[in-house]
Amino acid sequence: MIKEISAKNYLGIEIQEHELFDHEHLFVFEDNDKNFKAFIAIHSTREGPAIGGCRFKEYESEIHAIEDVLKLSKAMTLKNRVAGVPFGGGKAVIIKNKQNNKEHLELFATFINYLDGAYLSAQDIGISLNDIRIVSQFSKHVLDNVDPGPYTAKGIYYALRSIKDHYFNGNNEDILIQGFGNVGSNLASHLLDDGTKIYVDEADEIKLNSALKLGCHPCKSIFKTNASVFSPCAIGGILNKEFIKNSTYKVICGGANNQLLCDNLFNEIHSHGMLYIPDFLVNAGGVIGLTKDVLERDDEMTDRALAKIGEVVKSIIDEFQLKNTIPLEFVKNRFL
Repeated sequence: MIKEISAKNYLGIEIQEHELFDHEHLFVFEDNDKNFKAFIAIHSTREGPAIGGCRFKEYESEIHAIEDVLKLSKAMTLKNRVAGVPFGGGKAVIIKNKQNNKEHLELFATFINYLDGAYLSAQDIGISLNDIRIVSQFSKHVLDNVDPGPYTAKGIYYALRSIKDHYFNGNNEDILIQGFGNVGSNLASHLLDDGTKIYVDEADEIKLNSALKLGCHPCKSIFKTNASVFSPCAIGGILNKEFIKNSTYKVICGGANNQLLCDNLFNEIHSHGMLYIPDFLVNAGGVIGLTKDVLERDDEMTDRALAKIGEVVKSIIDEFQLKNTIPLEFVKNRFL
């Protein structure tokens, strides 16, 4: 059964009163017979249909899933505005369990169709490009034309190149990439071509071996490395009080969504003397790639759009150095 829970008490929580809820809609689709449960949050359709990926993962509880989809959908609104694409922000999560299968992708298509174009879905953690193409067999409300990973990585690369040129005065500082999946591996390739020394934090031995073969160096601890730049490209919530206390990085700039455990840590990171580039700016390359065909952008136009991420980062650095402006405040004032 599909239902909107925006104005309801769900699992003992008044959704509209939740601190993360400033959304247009929150929907749930539950099919107990097929052991399927998913949530779709639409943060904004003011700029156009809400777009955002579908995340397929295990959660400690349904409340954690709801909080994740609310955070991610709001970040998509910010990301799409920064990227300059005419879409709003939305997100979907499917709660992972042992019985997930192709039939669940069909159920997800049913969920999307129920919203009748208000939300367009793409891939995300746990959902491959092939998975989203299966969904597209049952729904037209998907973006399955490209793999967003390489575009996300190229946008991060432009951000890091701007940091090198304008924050480190052209010097090649060592970089630690956390996560060597689709985004992290593509990012490493770009940086290695520039002669940057790359450390990799990756638990998966196969992925780590791929990184070492490419020319990267292993990292046993994110707190014991010579890198000046930390680039989180895996899970969110990695930036917490412990990280800030123990970190010696000068810059944090990576592609993972919702890197901060809570938003008020922006000020603590700033007080610690680190330059933190907001994740929704850094990883905006994914939506630029996803929407290039819809917006009829060729490769050159798309690359120019990706390069603008680096231009915004330069503006952030200028404000940071001249006025000690917190990057989040600068980006919000410019784009919101």
